Formats: sequence, C-alpha cells, structure tokens
Amino acid sequence: MKKILFVEHGQDIKGYAIQAAYELGLDIFIVSNTKIIKLPQGIDEKNVFISDTFDSHTLLIDTLNFIEGHNIDLDAVVTFRENCVIPTADLASAFGLKGISSEGARRSSQNKVMMRHRLKYRKFANQPNYTSLNLHDEKAEHVFANFPKPCVIKPLFGTASHGVLFCDNLSNFNVVKNQLLAEVNPSAREIFKKFDGTVILEEFKDGALISVDGIVKDSKLLPLGTLEFVMGNKPYFTQVASHMPARISPRIRDLLYDTTQEIISILGFQFCGIHAEFRVEGEKVWLIEIAARLAGATIHETYKRVYGNDLVKDSLLNLLNDKTPIFNKSPKNAYHHLVFPNIQNTSILDSVITPENEMKDVLDLLHFAQPGSTIQTYPHNPTPILGYLLMGNNSEALQIKGEEIDKNIIISLKTQ
Repeated sequence: MKKILFVEHGQDIKGYAIQAAYELGLDIFIVSNTKIIKLPQGIDEKNVFISDTFDSHTLLIDTLNFIEGHNIDLDAVVTFRENCVIPTADLASAFGLKGISSEGARRSSQNKVMMRHRLKYRKFANQPNYTSLNLHDEKAEHVFANFPKPCVIKPLFGTASHGVLFCDNLSNFNVVKNQLLAEVNPSAREIFKKFDGTVILEEFKDGALISVDGIVKDSKLLPLGTLEFVMGNKPYFTQVASHMPARISPRIRDLLYDTTQEIISILGFQFCGIHAEFRVEGEKVWLIEIAARLAGATIHETYKRVYGNDLVKDSLLNLLNDKTPIFNKSPKNAYHHLVFPNIQNTSILDSVITPENEMKDVLDLLHFAQPGSTIQTYPHNPTPILGYLLMGNNSEALQIKGEEIDKNIIISLKTQ
C-alpha cells in the first residue's frame, strides 16, 4: 500500500482530498500545525503529527523524525492548501519525490512578485506591468501615487482575494493601505502572521476572468477545462458566480492552453495540479496569477459533474504513477452562484427561506451560514449565505434561472 502525506493547517482540513486518497486505497498520513480535533473517517491518530507547515526547515525535521520513528518511507507528499505549497514542494524535493519543484513553488502565486519577475526575465509578453513595494516603507505612498492607474494592489501571498483591491486616480494611499491591512491579518488567514507589508501593484486589465484547470505532468500541461468567474463590484474582487465551461470560442480556449503551457515551462512546474487565471478581452489574454495546486472551494466537484473526471484523484495519481489521465470533453454547462445579503454593516443571520418550486432544479445547495452566524461585508471579505449549482445545455438560460431563484430567496438579518 502506497503511503501519502497530506500537508495541512488549521482544523478545516481538505476532507474531499483525504476521501479521494482513501477511495484510492492509499495509506494516509497527515501533518498539520495544530492538533486536529475531528479526524476524517478512516484516519488513525498514530498517522497524524504536528509541525509548522508554513516553514520548510521545521517541516522537514519533524517529518524525518516521524518517518524514522515509525520506520516508514513516503511515496508522495501533497497539499491542497495554497499557503502550504512552498513547504510541501521543499519536502517532496528533499525526499526525491514528484512535486511541483522548489523553484516552481516559489514562482507561483505564493510569491506573486517572484512569479512576475521570472516571467519578465524570460520576456513573457502576456502579463500586465507591475511594481512591488512595502506598505510600511516611507517611500510607499510616492510609489503608489506614481504607478499608472487604474491598477490592482495585492498582498505578496494569500487566498480568497484577501487584500486585493482595485485602485484608480481617486484612490487615497492611506485608505487603501488601511483597507488592505484590515483584511490581511491572522484572524482572516493564519498565514498572514508572516505578512510583512510587501505588496504588488499591477496594471488593471479589463475583460472576462477565465481560469484554466488541470494537471501538470512532467512539465506538460494536461488541461481539463475552463471556468469563467462572475465578479462583484469594484474596488473588491469577490467571486459571485461562475460558468463552466467558460463562454469563449475554441480558438481562445486553445490560446489559453498554449499560454498556460508557456508559463509552466518558464516557471519550472513539474508535477502538480494547476489553477491559472487570465483576463480575456477580444484576442488578448493576460495572466493574472497561476497557482501550483487545484482550485479551491467546490470547483473540483463542478468539474466532475461537467466533464466526468475526478480531478482530485487524478492529481494524486499524478504523483504516484506514470499513467496519463484521459480528460473528457464537456457535453454540459454549469452555473454556480453564491448568494450574498445586501448589507452595509456586520450583521447576524436570523433565517433563510428558499423558494421550494424554483429550487427543484438546484444541485448541491450549500448553506455557508447558519442562523446566529456573523455575516461580514466590505471592507472585510463578505460572507455568502448560500451557494447552488444549476446544470443544463445553455449557459445563458442557466444564469437567467439563477436570477429568478435569487429574487425569491428571503434572508432575514439582525444588526450586531
């Protein structure tokens, strides 16, 4: 039985990935930065240990102590956590196992400045102009004021668009700085305890936001498909809905695949899942960022419904054998939507009533908040109340159906 180590952090571990490994018959081990109170079914406590999974050196020492003490060898090391990509890559490289590669991990979305720098060094044409700065530097306001607008400011690393803000000529540096720092703190994501103020300013590129998702096998892209994000209002970048496949022509889709392959080759990705985001306007495609892991949330489940491929299992097998997965073409369309309340301040959820007749076509209805939950809004990352999936043959018709459902959802809130 092959042994696989999952690198995790916090209590909310990626249960779907653990389940996939369990169904593949793998011997599962988990390392996290805290004691996991509720282990997934089938996981023995003796297969779990604690380390600083944000730090490569500590993680390697603790992993060595664990495997030497248990007289085992690992066949694969993996993470589905954006914030553990670099330590996991270092661990895999140290043990001579398949992985993204240490250098590739450091050129991914986990270090957006290094990603941009490497691509610029190799004269990659399809990325926006950029500069970096530290918010706490005395010259930061001057750098911000002189960078062409409109632009986007992002923390060096992070997930779920925390601290990602749109800026124009009316944007005040101190207001932007305070908004970003309000989001980029350890209460939002534990990794932000390592945030030192380094951010990247990028030229804003308009157009549809499209992702390419799939697997990298021996530095070759194996694309499964595309996803089109519907975003909320500026200055924030909140995903409110998505279409799968993206509503683009086959020619633009192939251009995205070719561009992603070029990026993979430049950055040095070897074996990993991949989630690459682009802005697409007409015939132009611009890289926003590329992550060396699968997309988060429930995107992998939607891919499974639309394409019939289990991207999670395929990504695990990619590290364990030499077989090339066969990805299907999509015969279906999916529309995934998140429901946010229209509130001005932090509130408490009282109740949610969904329209019974309209919901009969809904798949995967998810309740992200329960009565009594605190519901955040801007400038914090807003809290979705519900999420649902619709499937059919026409993406536009699915979106119209979703809009009708939203009109009949009744959300009651109380002020905090």
